[in-house]
Amino acid sequence: MSKEKPKTTKCILCNNHFEGVGHNPAPLEDSKFRCCDGCNSARVVPYRVYKLREQRKQNANPDAIAIYQCSVTFDNEEWFKIPLERFIELTEGRGYYKKDSALEALIGAKRIRTPWAYFKYEKL
Repeated sequence: MSKEKPKTTKCILCNNHFEGVGHNPAPLEDSKFRCCDGCNSARVVPYRVYKLREQRKQNANPDAIAIYQCSVTFDNEEWFKIPLERFIELTEGRGYYKKDSALEALIGAKRIRTPWAYFKYEKL
């Protein structure tokens, strides 16, 4: 009984050969090609994340943030209005969120939780 050698595919990004199905290299290359695990992890995924962040920045309207407010509660009963700067200080400053990520998370989710408080984001 002879073993057949597995079929290999050439990575469109690094030109190395790999076994298996591979990954879609878009947007770095046309999706009809394939890329290896290494290029997918090191190049394709980081580029997609970068492009997504850039797109969100372009779509963000700084004037829209001014019509929102942040509120916090410690016991889920009484909500206190706080400035967005204080919210960032309470979340990022205490290590619950990475730098420059708390406000984006709050806007996207409308409500987030830390171990000691809930925050909500709403129109004025």
